[in-house]
Amino acid sequence: MRTPGPDETAVLKVEHIVRATHASTGQPIAPLEAGWKDPPPPGKLISILGGTVVVSMDQRLLPVKPIGGYAQLPKLTLRVLVPDGPVARLLADLDKELVVAQIVESGEVDHAVEFEPIPMTLTVDLVRTGAGPNGGPSTGKTVEARASNATREPLPEVAGEPGTYRSAARVWTAGFNPLDLLVGNTLVRRISIDFGRTDTRVTVVDPT
Repeated sequence: MRTPGPDETAVLKVEHIVRATHASTGQPIAPLEAGWKDPPPPGKLISILGGTVVVSMDQRLLPVKPIGGYAQLPKLTLRVLVPDGPVARLLADLDKELVVAQIVESGEVDHAVEFEPIPMTLTVDLVRTGAGPNGGPSTGKTVEARASNATREPLPEVAGEPGTYRSAARVWTAGFNPLDLLVGNTLVRRISIDFGRTDTRVTVVDPT
């Protein structure tokens, strides 16, 4: 590695682009923080643009290429974190580690990290038609959420709350986004989990 002159302008090359997304929705996760697990070699620069982390290298500070090429150099571990706040409180794992090449000679390398949501519940208030302006509670029904792969999650009726059906707290994977709401074997409607709260609650008219 040579020492740049005092009047030289940094020449940055993008080496790694890391996109952070929600594991269930695929939407970008922001805000983010990022850093190195161990001290990086000189010339490495990290910048964050929304849900994307960009790693660049100052080409003036490139190390001497070893015999066999830059691939022989030790790899680096990049940490991508979600800082404390409203977004973080609804995610299960806030710290991801990614092993990356120390020097990328041509092009840039794309990476993806996914952050899993915490377990959440789905609550359905099931009402009958023709029983007042809002309908009365529809009780004693079999209510389920069905994923795209046909997996079903039961929503048992809540004791002491007639017509209210609630799932156990679970991680709603991408296959449940959106999900089919079934009463018996009748498809009532499609629902998207609100990952901005711990319980998604909807009111549904019982068609059965």
